[in-house]
Amino acid sequence: MTAVVVMQKSAFDALPEKIQTALLESAHESAEWQRSYVEDQETPLLDALKEKGVKITRPDPAPFRKASIPLYKEMLKSDSQKALFDALTAE
Repeated sequence: MTAVVVMQKSAFDALPEKIQTALLESAHESAEWQRSYVEDQETPLLDALKEKGVKITRPDPAPFRKASIPLYKEMLKSDSQKALFDALTAE
């Protein structure tokens, strides 16, 4: 399960720098933990499926992401939506 943390930029900017730093660091730390946890939970399940002869495929997501960008950009209406999309898709 993924839990997205969202905060209004003006509210975040109003926080003391130490709190901003703590929030950003803890967000990165929790994201790493969550990804590791999911992988730890999925690995035995995938192994069990493989033992039963199920072929597991892992397609490269990059072409799918690239192909979907024009659709997303077509749906974005406001400058703030565009800025958020650009921030979330920046590499």
